[in-house]
Amino acid sequence: MSAIATLDRATHTYTDGAGERVALCVSDVLRLSGITQPYPEIPSVLNFVEHARMLGEVVHEWADYVDGGGAIENAYDELEGSQPLPYVLAYARFLAEHSPEWEHIEHSFAADGCAGTPDRIGTILRRGNRIPVIVDLKTPQKAEKHWQIQLSAYQHLSSRVDCLLYVLHLRSDGTFKLLPYQSDILTFLAALQVAKWRINNGAKIR
Repeated sequence: MSAIATLDRATHTYTDGAGERVALCVSDVLRLSGITQPYPEIPSVLNFVEHARMLGEVVHEWADYVDGGGAIENAYDELEGSQPLPYVLAYARFLAEHSPEWEHIEHSFAADGCAGTPDRIGTILRRGNRIPVIVDLKTPQKAEKHWQIQLSAYQHLSSRVDCLLYVLHLRSDGTFKLLPYQSDILTFLAALQVAKWRINNGAKIR
């Protein structure tokens, strides 16, 4: 059974409703199970990863701002000429085309000793129908296969098996693509078991 969790963004650690630390997060499970690999300890690679992380954070902050009722025009004023602006405009175009009604914006959930934070849970208009969705916002140049397991993890943790899974792939040219993914909770649960086994046998989370 899932429960609301609390994320400490400074340390990227989670606590459950009783105030107890949750041992694993979704990214830990993906790494410890081998679904994703750690980046090489090479300065050029690490600098690229940090730059991508900061870009993603700025885009997410502005998406939260717009979803909270902020005017997209303010993005033009604050971000004019900057790298994040096209991504923020792509998110605004998504809002205009799919009219989302969000139930949760970056709410954290925990279950089975693991926690995670879906970007968005709610409904969107898709081909004339309003459908329930879990949506994760992404800004990398290309899609990654492990996004399917990440979204499936969020579906399990939030107990929202009614939701379809999408990545909202925001692009540097100001366009977006809504990428559908098939639910694969069984693979996530298997990865979670592998991660727990590795922790119990000496692996370090970070």
